[in-house]
Amino acid sequence: MPPAPGLLLADGPVPEARRPSPRLPDSLPRFPRKPRHPLRSRPEFGPGRWLAVSSFLLATGLPALAQPLPKAPPSQQLRPFDSRMADPTARDLARAEAHLGRAERLLAKERKVNASALPSAKTTAEFERATALFQRALERWPGHLDALAGLGRAYLGLDENAAAVRACEPAFRQAPTHLPAAQCLLRGLLALDEIPEALDTYRSFAKAKPSRADRLADLLCRWAEAHPEHPQAAAVSQALAARAAPLAKR
Repeated sequence: MPPAPGLLLADGPVPEARRPSPRLPDSLPRFPRKPRHPLRSRPEFGPGRWLAVSSFLLATGLPALAQPLPKAPPSQQLRPFDSRMADPTARDLARAEAHLGRAERLLAKERKVNASALPSAKTTAEFERATALFQRALERWPGHLDALAGLGRAYLGLDENAAAVRACEPAFRQAPTHLPAAQCLLRGLLALDEIPEALDTYRSFAKAKPSRADRLADLLCRWAEAHPEHPQAAAVSQALAARAAPLAKR
């Protein structure tokens, strides 16, 4: 009886199932594995293994750091460090701006329903928190322009117009081109019915920074439309017309 098909060896035939698989020809394409970063290719470089990392860098050379590290997942990515937040005054200002923005948004929603409505308790609490934070920032950093302008805006939200004018006047006197301080001062003066002082503020800002004077002109236009019978309405209209005449010639 002939032997079963297979390789004839000294010990006997080898079945077909046990034959070694043939090697692939060299003409087929080969796909090598993507090389890993040297700091990721060895498992001993885990958290806290600074001695091993330094030994590896001394052994392989510092140019190994020039290779880009694999991108970390979003949960492990660090936020960029903001040096301003290391200052407690800057933290107070950031928190105060957040409270002030939230309060102004709430007040705008309430005024859409009823234009003459008083701020709600929640809105008032937000304005008071912003006021306290701005005052604390000014104690550490007196004369800060953004803090003075923010304090004036918070007082305007609380309908304390005189306090808003007192807060914004030093900022506008120090920097006549500071738009938030000029807007807050103008709103406070219009609310207190001090129209000549409001017009002086508008002219000073328009002379110092003509490119942004339209922001204050909008406030004056809305006031003139809401108070057409006011004795000073004609003066406001003349100031706006005098400002608009040179712009029309351009």
